[in-house]
Amino acid sequence: NYKIKIGGDYTNKKDLLYKLDEWINEQKYQEYSKNTLNQYKANVLKFINWLNDDLEITKQTTMDYKDYLLEQTRKTSSINTWIIELNKFLKWLKLNDLTLKKIKQQTKTSTEEVLSITDYKRLLRHSKSMGLIKLHYIMKVLAMTGIRISELKYFTVENLKSNYIVAFNKGKERNI
Repeated sequence: NYKIKIGGDYTNKKDLLYKLDEWINEQKYQEYSKNTLNQYKANVLKFINWLNDDLEITKQTTMDYKDYLLEQTRKTSSINTWIIELNKFLKWLKLNDLTLKKIKQQTKTSTEEVLSITDYKRLLRHSKSMGLIKLHYIMKVLAMTGIRISELKYFTVENLKSNYIVAFNKGKERNI
């Protein structure tokens, strides 16, 4: 029978899964999107499914899980996402001493993949010559405003009549 200590009580793996559902339900009131909640649940389930059935969770257990993640993928950003979400769950269980440190990541600053003005103008000319007018204007809007593709839906005829457009993305409002 799987044992984990939660708040002084021992519980089994089934109870841990129940606690996960309880935590996810509480996260709804933090107004996370449905996709975010599904991701949280899937990533914590990844940890629960990895655990051995007869193992009590210790700091060493969570550190071993981090090593397991490193074996599975070398994508630091993915591993850090899994760690952050697991840490949130562990903190909610009041198991702060079992949380993990994220992997340090040096951000690359590169302009190698930035489109040159010449290439941008060439793309605009090409899209126009091919009769792809919609694509032509989408590229212009993206380049001139710096918006994300998901924010294109706020560019309607009605909204274009004002001096700015209000876009909502990732729980934030942004004036464009």
